[in-house]
Amino acid sequence: MSGKGHLRPRRPVWKPSAHSRVFGYIRRVWTQITLKRTLFVVLGLPSLIYLYSEVTRDNLIIDPFGVPKSFNESGLTGEVIANHIGDVMRQIETSA
Repeated sequence: MSGKGHLRPRRPVWKPSAHSRVFGYIRRVWTQITLKRTLFVVLGLPSLIYLYSEVTRDNLIIDPFGVPKSFNESGLTGEVIANHIGDVMRQIETSA
């Protein structure tokens, strides 16, 4: 046994160290940061995320409608019936 088996082999001179590779990457990224890119990240991305969430959201909108006077007098207004129809449709959707 030579006693050198536990040592790591030396890094070749032409191969950059991990430290220099990381800092080189950070330097390259830092030089590519511009005002336009920063504004896009700060303003554009949240706007795009909000727009996507609004477009893909499932909404059920049922406007109140006219009901006979007898329904209205018993408390079943157009708004109450519209809400009841919406609740039933949501139940059907979740059970399907």
